[in-house]
Amino acid sequence: MTAPTASHTVPTASDVSSIAQDATKGQSDVDRAKNFAATASALGEKILQHPSEVTAQDANALKSAEAKHTGIRNPPADSVSAAAARLAAANEKAARLGKEAGAALEKADE
Repeated sequence: MTAPTASHTVPTASDVSSIAQDATKGQSDVDRAKNFAATASALGEKILQHPSEVTAQDANALKSAEAKHTGIRNPPADSVSAAAARLAAANEKAARLGKEAGAALEKADE
């Protein structure tokens, strides 16, 4: 190993700490992006194959991952998570109406 010269300076502890913090933040950003992509991919498959099974819990998980990835606490109305939330709400409404219709039919049969 060669001794430091005027053109090669040894980083200070502060420099090393700053670089480590930048690397940690960069890794966190990558991890959040991967988490969002994985969550969106899994929910996307569910939407394509079983759209009537998408729940508010699914939409909330996607919203959380999207918010962490983008840094926007409440993603906009045209976001992926907002679309999932609309589908989940429609599914919940359809389930509720189905139960109400079933109850009405049972009552009519009495």
